[in-house]
Amino acid sequence: MASRFRDSTVDDDVEFLYEVSPEPLVCQMCSRNLDKDTPEERNAHYQAHFKDEPRGSSSSCPPKNSKPSFKAKTFDKAWSLFPARKRDNEDLFWYTSQAGPPPSNHTPAGLIPILRVQLGKSRNTQRAWLCSDVAVHTAIEWMDRGWGCGYRNFSMTCSALMAQTEQPLYFPLIEHPVPPGVRNLQLWIEDAWSKGFDQEGAQQLKRKLYDTNKWIGTAELWVAFASRGIPSHLVDFSIGDKQDVDLLLSWIEEYFSQDAPKQSQNALEALKGASPVTVTTKMPLVLQHPGHSRTIVGFERCENGSINLLEFDPSKKIPPNIREAALAKSRASSSNGHSPLKRRASDLPNVAAKRMRSGTRQDAILIDSDDDENAPAVGSSSTSAAPANGSSNPEPVLNTADVLKFFRLPAKSLNRHKKYQILYFPLSDPLTDQERLKRRVVMSFKVERNTS
Repeated sequence: MASRFRDSTVDDDVEFLYEVSPEPLVCQMCSRNLDKDTPEERNAHYQAHFKDEPRGSSSSCPPKNSKPSFKAKTFDKAWSLFPARKRDNEDLFWYTSQAGPPPSNHTPAGLIPILRVQLGKSRNTQRAWLCSDVAVHTAIEWMDRGWGCGYRNFSMTCSALMAQTEQPLYFPLIEHPVPPGVRNLQLWIEDAWSKGFDQEGAQQLKRKLYDTNKWIGTAELWVAFASRGIPSHLVDFSIGDKQDVDLLLSWIEEYFSQDAPKQSQNALEALKGASPVTVTTKMPLVLQHPGHSRTIVGFERCENGSINLLEFDPSKKIPPNIREAALAKSRASSSNGHSPLKRRASDLPNVAAKRMRSGTRQDAILIDSDDDENAPAVGSSSTSAAPANGSSNPEPVLNTADVLKFFRLPAKSLNRHKKYQILYFPLSDPLTDQERLKRRVVMSFKVERNTS
């Protein structure tokens, strides 16, 4: 399927189709009215809930004895009409704090710690930065093969946003009244259209998305999050030559490394030639190009001068041995908390966003192996080390070259496409009603090199 782009112009004066009256803000956990609370008090209120209670509920229903908002009533009515089969098979959503094992196409938090260890072991890694270790991987399944990558990137993003603790108010905004999922996201977007969001995109998709296989892109994800009150930004890049690729890479490197804590080597590590690897508190990025999108979880500079992005590609299922290792690490660190660093929202100039949508293209970008780390393909047999605690589920021993080959996205592959768009999350305060209204037209920031 051909990718669709759009160039749009936006008048300075935006005509609003209707006014949305403010709805009472109630806690989704205990139904307390939070209207008069400051953002700091609301954060503290939800923090107290998360400390005292597990966040394992995936129910889409409002709390008992609470007065559902207009939006909740609208969703609940539509939700009740959908066949249970679709809800069960196509709207599975799993996040780190949820009780029970993850579905087979979900790999929980544990992959980032694995990448940190394997990058540290690599002979070719000079410096690397990784996103927050709350990131998870979600793969497409048979039901959305060929068109589901945008939806699965959305699922990965929601899982990370719900696990971070800098903005606990994001949790109820994502979870209620309808939680994430492939078909649920289609419902989110249709609901946003009905409220005046992205009328150009609605017309392009004929105002019908639910129960279809239509491709969506980062612009649709921006709309879904904006309609729920979660701030995000779109950044556009045009690739004409290597300098443009370098500009894209520099932006991504700056995103992950900015404000990252410095990581020094001790004497023993220096003697061994260990490469410093930093796990940051940044949310993963969604990187879109015509035909495909993927979640970017890190950036790597190599000793041989090459650069790699580190990706969670929804079109690629995590090999069993790597998934088992991630599950083991996730179980071992399940009681650890996360304290993301404060990061200011970028004050970006806005231009009309160019739109691209994607399905899943298995041939989108090929991953090349490193010259100094040639090894059998990922998924080859490996031995298991006996756990120190005597557990019956030992953590598999992983081959460094295999792991890194699977997650690396070589920079030299990026010049295969002429357009890229990035969706990122600054972890700023939830949007007010007025801020949501201002985002009904999709806007992005275009990064260009200085040619003067």
